[in-house]
Amino acid sequence: MIMLFMLFHFVTFPISEESSRKPIILVPGIGGCQLEAKLTDDFEGDKDCHHEREWFRVWADVAQFSSMSKESICLQKYLKLIYNETTKISESPKGIKTRIPGWGETTTLEYVDPSWTAWIWGNLGTYLSPLVSSLLALGYKRGRDLRGAPYDWRKGPHSQIDFFIKLKILIEETTNLNKQKVVLFSHSLGGIFTLYFLQIMPRVWKDKHIDNFVAVNSPWGGTILSLLCYASGYNWGIPYVDPLSLRVLQRSYESSSYVFPNMNSYSKNESLVLTPSKIYTIENIEEFFDDIEFNRGNEFSYNVMPIIKMLMHPEVTVNCIYSSGIKSPAKLSYEQGFPDEQPKFIYEDGDGTLITRSMKACEIWNGEKSHPDYNFYLHHVPGVNHHDILSNKNFLKILNIVIE
Repeated sequence: MIMLFMLFHFVTFPISEESSRKPIILVPGIGGCQLEAKLTDDFEGDKDCHHEREWFRVWADVAQFSSMSKESICLQKYLKLIYNETTKISESPKGIKTRIPGWGETTTLEYVDPSWTAWIWGNLGTYLSPLVSSLLALGYKRGRDLRGAPYDWRKGPHSQIDFFIKLKILIEETTNLNKQKVVLFSHSLGGIFTLYFLQIMPRVWKDKHIDNFVAVNSPWGGTILSLLCYASGYNWGIPYVDPLSLRVLQRSYESSSYVFPNMNSYSKNESLVLTPSKIYTIENIEEFFDDIEFNRGNEFSYNVMPIIKMLMHPEVTVNCIYSSGIKSPAKLSYEQGFPDEQPKFIYEDGDGTLITRSMKACEIWNGEKSHPDYNFYLHHVPGVNHHDILSNKNFLKILNIVIE
């Protein structure tokens, strides 16, 4: 109720203008937008860390992460969060301010690291640029009918109410600017955030402002990689980075808890993590967090369970898109050294990051009798991975139909 009160007590001042296309707002996945930091006089970091008092980019910085130098250690300090036991909200440490640049724009989603060093490392800093370029070729214009909604992907939805307030205003402005309802386009974790937003908004508002919700490769049923982050660390595919060195940082993030494997795709007694002494399932997940000595994982789980337990219908038309045909991690298998050693993956079909049954869990909305006014479409793009789908020609054909 507090969330709804805040969302509906802001006045917007729209500017009307004709547009022949359905306007699109892009909601990125985890790590899918830049993040900047600024240090204050209260900063208690290492003397070798950044001491300028101006804003600087901390995500992404592929070169510093890959170097494992003092700069890399400092970077992790800037990116770490502190969990407030009282408010149940995560915040930046004392002496560090963070912000998400580029609100309403697409630039900071197109390139999370725009530096030439990221390009040398295999273009690791590029994210939504190919998709945006394809939409621009169709006649879309940045800032008018193609806009971005970046958010702090480290935090869970409940820790950033301000994002949803701003998203509501952005949708209203974009609707009025183009005199058409908006297409909400999400990728990966962005689908969870978009669903959360739609679930808390009144139906009459959604009917007025939302044309449809396009969710691409979303982890509706969770991903085993979330447990890997908390257990042994995960290097996000950045070369030469020891995953274990990132574990403390990743344990400070709530967002991974929103994509814990859940019963939307896994059964409660299905094995998730296998070790020589124990098998962990949804049923005994509390023991998993106890055994890796990360009890806060249980608290994170309690905070998000009401949200992810049931995929409540968003009360809008949904185009759920997924890709498959690539072996994807479904379970973790530790032969020894649990949890400090890296496990082996047990694979099944998916997009290389998410398993197919997790991405297809959206099918629960197909033909839902309680929401007959909203259509549901499931689209399949075979043989393409989690990120490459965004530039895949078959995917773009589907998207072109959806936004016509």
